[in-house]
Amino acid sequence: MLSISFTENPEKFHGYRYVITQNTMAFTAFRTDKGFNDFIARHKIEYSEPCVVTDIYWFRNWHAFSERTIQNQYFTDINQLPPDAIKYKDLCNGSIVDCYYTEDAVYRPNPNKKDIYIPLSTPEHIIFCIINL
Repeated sequence: MLSISFTENPEKFHGYRYVITQNTMAFTAFRTDKGFNDFIARHKIEYSEPCVVTDIYWFRNWHAFSERTIQNQYFTDINQLPPDAIKYKDLCNGSIVDCYYTEDAVYRPNPNKKDIYIPLSTPEHIIFCIINL
């Protein structure tokens, strides 16, 4: 099950507007609406109506839930990917690289395989994070 936290004034807490956990473990987080909405659309996630869980004068946090689970796997060869996997850019081991997804899974390249783990340059990485994460 996915748990989605929506934070108002995230800069006063941890910097992320959206934090997504799966089975109580951090799964991903987004600072931007674009990154969050792309994630939701990519995996066709439907979630419950958010409800306020924490309400302090400078901080408000909402919570929502989804019955979905998403597998998170590493791959060492492009041929290991399912035929319907779609390429997109995502964070893996601290760098933005080509990852792949299906509705129910995310496939990230093994960082030790330099032929498939090819990070963006530093300027491209910064721009990507500002816009998408």
